[in-house]
Amino acid sequence: ASWLLNACGTPLDDGSAPIPVAPPNNVSSTSADAAGPVRIPPRPVEEWPAALRDTTADWPRFRDRPSAIHAGVYGTLANHPRLFTALGPLMAHLLVDISLTAPQRELVIVRACLHDRGAYPYRQHVGIAAIAGLDPDTLAAITAPSPRLADPTDQALLTIVDELHRTNRLSDEAWDSVDRRLGVRPMMDAIVTTGFYGLISFVLNTARTRLEPGDVHLPARLP
Repeated sequence: ASWLLNACGTPLDDGSAPIPVAPPNNVSSTSADAAGPVRIPPRPVEEWPAALRDTTADWPRFRDRPSAIHAGVYGTLANHPRLFTALGPLMAHLLVDISLTAPQRELVIVRACLHDRGAYPYRQHVGIAAIAGLDPDTLAAITAPSPRLADPTDQALLTIVDELHRTNRLSDEAWDSVDRRLGVRPMMDAIVTTGFYGLISFVLNTARTRLEPGDVHLPARLP
């Protein structure tokens, strides 16, 4: 919410308190690949409350790919059914109804997970990005500390993710670059996608949710 409102330049309401000077942002490069014991064991689907199973059965994510419901991320969230249910419509928007193309969406997600050291969603979405048609060279370049992409729109989207993590807002140059190429709604979707996958990374890192099978690992270097 802070990133979206900062980027949009939403004026403060009358009487809003000024924000204090922020403390230094010391980012750890520790990967969640080798975290400690699982803190929140994912709940098997057969142990979910009936109401949660009924609600999620109609979600596009699971209707289109029924096997996806067994992924560790959803089992972890199922430990808090009301929270999981509340996140459902936003997940559906970001994965199905988003105004970005599928490759653009995955570019934003992969870069966001890299920033937030989200080993679980990073592994998942590197695979999803390839299926969605993200160019292999572009996908490889996303992990560079300062990527330079051939497509100016892709480069502008990466700049959104990087600037939000670095400054918590967008420069006029970054805003104008994306607005000129895509418009306001895709830009808002890109900002919220960046924040949402930070949220997912934080939850799964803290829960120490085990990675799904695969050979993809977070690179050692931060962006």
